[in-house]
Amino acid sequence: MLPYNVNVSVVYPPDTDTPQWHEENKIKPPETRVLSGTIKVMPASTVASAILRGITKRSFSIVPGVMNRFTYFMNRHFPWVVWKIVSGDLRKYWKKNPIVF
Repeated sequence: MLPYNVNVSVVYPPDTDTPQWHEENKIKPPETRVLSGTIKVMPASTVASAILRGITKRSFSIVPGVMNRFTYFMNRHFPWVVWKIVSGDLRKYWKKNPIVF
């Protein structure tokens, strides 16, 4: 896109308080709920503002929210730590709620 002076950004949005998020929660698998944990849902206006700021700055990666940026950083630099936490949370869930085939 460089020859056309078009900037490209990749957005990593957190859970965002939108009608779609509320609908998704009606059918979200329990494992996904475990992974979401107690993370606070961000208002759509806050996420949109962060996206607009990132576009204005011509940022390639746009990661709204402090916790989201922390998770993004950890996953880029210490993915094994993130995997240990995520897999540990899932193992705890599965121990209490065994998978039945």
